Amino acid sequence: MQSHPNALLYLPGEKERELWRCETGGEWRRVEERGAGAGGTYVIEAEALESVPFWAVEPADRQLDTEKVASLKWESLGMDDSGDGQSWTHWTAGRLEKRVLIASAGLASDAPNSDWLKVTPQAFEISPRLFAVPFGEAAIWRELGRCVVAFTHGDELVHFSVMSARKLNAEAATEIRDLVCALQVQGFLAKLGGLRVWTQTEPGFEEAIKKLLSVQAIAEPKPAPRLPSLASGIFPPEAARRRRDKARKRGQAQMVMALAALYVLCFTAWAGWLKWREHKLAKMTTLLEEVRPAVDTVRREQARWQVFDAATNPDQYPVELFQRIASLLPPEGIRLKQFDIEPNKIMLVGEASTVGHAKKFQSDVTSSPQLQQYTWNFPQPTILEDSRANFRAEGIIGTGGSHEGQ
Repeated sequence: MQSHPNALLYLPGEKERELWRCETGGEWRRVEERGAGAGGTYVIEAEALESVPFWAVEPADRQLDTEKVASLKWESLGMDDSGDGQSWTHWTAGRLEKRVLIASAGLASDAPNSDWLKVTPQAFEISPRLFAVPFGEAAIWRELGRCVVAFTHGDELVHFSVMSARKLNAEAATEIRDLVCALQVQGFLAKLGGLRVWTQTEPGFEEAIKKLLSVQAIAEPKPAPRLPSLASGIFPPEAARRRRDKARKRGQAQMVMALAALYVLCFTAWAGWLKWREHKLAKMTTLLEEVRPAVDTVRREQARWQVFDAATNPDQYPVELFQRIASLLPPEGIRLKQFDIEPNKIMLVGEASTVGHAKKFQSDVTSSPQLQQYTWNFPQPTILEDSRANFRAEGIIGTGGSHEGQ
C-alpha cells in the first residue's frame, strides 16, 4: 500500500466529492468530514481526463523507453509538459510479440472546472486506477453524476471513458457495445469476460448487455479505493504553479524577516540586479532581432508544408476519403445525399430504408480501420412515416473515441 501524508483521499463519488481516510491495516474508509486541508491525494475524475491507449514497437536491440514514447505521443496530441507539473501519465498494459501496449491518460483540454485549487494536495491520482477490475473484464460506475466505464487488458487497466448516456438502460448498453467493438478493432481488448456494475441500472440493461456482448452484467457494491503500487506522477500545471507560488511567497516572507536589519544592503543589491536584468534584456532583444528573419523563413516554409500535407496525405485527401466511405455502402438500403469535407472534418447525410440499415452503416464506419483517425458522432436517425430513416454523421480528427449521439 502506497503511503501519502495525512493518508487522505479526495475522491469523486457518485454525486459529490468524498473524503476517505486510510485506517490501521491499510484499509480505506469514507469519513463525513467537510472541507479539505493540506496534504493527501486528490483523485482526478474521469470526466477531466482523456484515455489514450496505443501500441508501440519494441526495438530489437534494446528495451523500449515507454516514458519517452508516451511523451512523444502526448506531444503529438498538442500537450506540452515543458513547464510546470505533469499533465499525463502512462503504464504498460500488455505485450504481443514485439509490440508493447501502452495505456495512458492526460488532463483533457476541455475538462470541466475542477476544485483541486481549493485544496493543497501532496499528490494526484486518476480515479480509474483506484478500483480493481477483474481479469479481462470491464466495470461501470458513476462519478459526480456521470457514468464511467473501464476496461482491462488482462489484469491491467487499458482504457476508460465517460459515457454519453446518463442512465444505464438499453441505449447505454449499445454505447458500451460500440466502445468494445472500437477497442477490439485496434487490438486493445480481447473477448470481454464480464461487466461489473457498481451503480444503479434501469430495467432491461442487464438483458441488453447479455444480448449485445454475450457477457453477464454482475451488479455488486463498488469496492473501496486502493492506491496503485506506483504513483502516476500526474500533477496539474495549475496546482504546480499554485504550489510554486506559495513556496515562493513563503520564502520571500522568511527572507524579509531574516534580512530586515540589512535593508539598505538588500536594496542596493536589488537595484544592481535590475540593472543587470535590463542589460541582459537589451542583449536578448538585439539577438532576437538578428535571428527574426531566419525564424520568419522557417515559419513560411512550415506553412507551405502544411498546405502540401493536406493534398498528399491520403488520410485527408477528399477523393480518397469519399472512396473509403463509399466502399462501406451496402448494395441497397443506404443512399448518401450529402458528403461535405473540411479540414479535419467530414459530414455525411443520408437516407436508409430501415433503422437497421442506418445502424449497420454506422457500425461499419466507426469500426473501419481506414477511418479510425476520425471521431464519429452519429445522432439517432430520424424515422419517417414509411419506416425509412434519415441519418447524419460527423467525423472529426483527433478528439478521442467514436460515440453515438443522444
